[in-house]
Amino acid sequence: QFQVFLWRQIHFWSGLILGYFLTNDIPLSIYSSKFFIDKKMVFSSFWRFNFDKTKTVNKSFNNIDNTSSAVAMMHQRRMDMMYSQMDRCGMVTIPYSNTAYAMNIILPAEGEKIDDIISDLDQDVWKTMVNHRSLAKVTLSMPRFKIENSLEKLDETLAVMGMPTAFTHNADFSAMSDMRTYVSEVIQKSYISVDENGTEAAAVTIVNMYATSIGPQPNPAEVIMEVNRPFIFLIYEQSTGAILFVGKVTKL
Repeated sequence: QFQVFLWRQIHFWSGLILGYFLTNDIPLSIYSSKFFIDKKMVFSSFWRFNFDKTKTVNKSFNNIDNTSSAVAMMHQRRMDMMYSQMDRCGMVTIPYSNTAYAMNIILPAEGEKIDDIISDLDQDVWKTMVNHRSLAKVTLSMPRFKIENSLEKLDETLAVMGMPTAFTHNADFSAMSDMRTYVSEVIQKSYISVDENGTEAAAVTIVNMYATSIGPQPNPAEVIMEVNRPFIFLIYEQSTGAILFVGKVTKL
């Protein structure tokens, strides 16, 4: 009875904060858990400068599998957008209403593979790209998009990243519980929706490019960035550079 109550509480609180879409598919294996850790992150904000809905038109998006999809392509032209041009990609910053947070769109150059850019995108490359931005006149076209994702084998990933003992009977969680326990599984579900008004994103975690910089460009006269192929997005806090959400869009 307690486990049924616990399961309902997970659904209720995660659903209340994040929405039912993130809690509907949490596996029933949690019934047999001794305890669980439930971590949530929610982000919702309007753009500082909204995209004009009257300028949204249907255009083609070239998917990673060489197919194409008709998508609603949003449009915005501003004289004061932060832009960084690198050898293998371009990056534009779209600020949110309070200016503390922003979304960066990283668009690989034609012919570049998105996974090659991602494999070389470490903290140093990220800082270089941010620091080499400059004001530009940007004509930006990007699709509305909505993504739901579920990762149910994060225990394997976390073990490879340096915490394998937590998933064995040699785990020591004595500071958290008097019972002998170990982590049996880690599940993460995430959601993001981007449209003309702004962004809504959420994630719940339950525990049971490298590009050589060519330097900032001094106020380029015009940059046209049409996001009509696979791209990377990052939502981050601008003063610290802390990344809240990061993902790639490869098929729409």
